[in-house]
Amino acid sequence: MIRALVPLLLAALAGSLVACTPDLPPTGPRDGGPPQDAPIECATGTTQCGATCVDTLTSDGHCGGCGLACGEGEVCSDGACACAPGFTQCGERCVDVTHDPQHCGGCDQPCGSGDSCSGGACGACGTGVSLARDVQPIFTRSCATSPCHGGVRPAQDVALDAARMYASIVGVTSSCGGTLLVAPGDPDASYLVHKIEGTHECGGQRMPSGARELTAAEEATIRDWICGGARDD
Repeated sequence: MIRALVPLLLAALAGSLVACTPDLPPTGPRDGGPPQDAPIECATGTTQCGATCVDTLTSDGHCGGCGLACGEGEVCSDGACACAPGFTQCGERCVDVTHDPQHCGGCDQPCGSGDSCSGGACGACGTGVSLARDVQPIFTRSCATSPCHGGVRPAQDVALDAARMYASIVGVTSSCGGTLLVAPGDPDASYLVHKIEGTHECGGQRMPSGARELTAAEEATIRDWICGGARDD
């Protein structure tokens, strides 16, 4: 009888020893790599922001401290954001007074209804704006690449390369409530304008996606072209 109980007693004793064994700390990160944003040795005069070393006196993305980014038209100088060359401080914004219709030629000098600002002077919208010379280079540089709005299968079937752009957007119905991508003579009714200005209501990202946003001057050029009738010139 005792012999029969010995194996059972030994098994119970082994189980209790295993249960009482303290947990050991992990030997290292689960992925085998260093912790995220691990401290790194930065050169004198630079600060670690995330996984890189930056000069917070001149970094536009970390001006005066990590994560403190300058806005459009601003550059970082001595740890503070200031208007970049070619931009003027108007209130809390840095604006291009040569193209901004609300500050045309100087702060708080708005153009009249239907007018645009070009060269710091108000005038009828679309005056002197050429599709081939002024507008198409903006799309070619920022949008007409694959897999965006170029290549064999452009996003949303909207091709913005020089060969297909005009037929692809002018007078063409968008996927947003039946509005036109480009309504000649009416930039505010053109879905393309709302996409590049970030005022669209039908989801999706601001255009250009995955690239730098267009400057105020570039947006104004596209607006002027549409306002002037979206001519194919």
